[in-house]
Amino acid sequence: MNGPVLWGQVTGTMARLWFLLSLNVLPRIGDVYRLGSRHMVMSSTGAEALSFLPSKKGSAHVVVPVLAQLLEELELHPEREVFMATETGAPFASPEAMRNKIQAWTAEAGLPKGRTQHGIRKGAAELLAGAGATQYEIMSLMSHTQAQTSEVYTRQTDRRTLAARAIARLSAIDLANVDHAA
Repeated sequence: MNGPVLWGQVTGTMARLWFLLSLNVLPRIGDVYRLGSRHMVMSSTGAEALSFLPSKKGSAHVVVPVLAQLLEELELHPEREVFMATETGAPFASPEAMRNKIQAWTAEAGLPKGRTQHGIRKGAAELLAGAGATQYEIMSLMSHTQAQTSEVYTRQTDRRTLAARAIARLSAIDLANVDHAA
């Protein structure tokens, strides 16, 4: 495909599948290329979910309901042992091979150099925090076992939210009626 890749609009590409899988599950680079149909399960609510134990030592098991957009995208790709495949249909050989392909996709999309799998994790965590997700919700999605690991994503958002609330309270005060002598 020539020109920018519009991952939100162009369906059926491996780049879009990677983006949606990464956004939905927030996997590390060492896990994203290993995820496949064997990880699909039914959650306790009856929704399709991805269930896996991340490869990083000490990570918590993750069970994440699958976003409708990702399910729709998966329907456009052949069922394979793993979701992510090279142009020949073979699985990526290593995290480094996957990393190189991500760099190619992001360059093709016209994004600045240096966009990474970790950047997707960090960006999505910050978006979730901004949308009101708790530190523990983010922690469970990112397979963190220590709360302070996820706190880095919520701290800035919490401070912005608290500052906005403080200003809203201040703007509600009628300064003309404030007793300045007290």
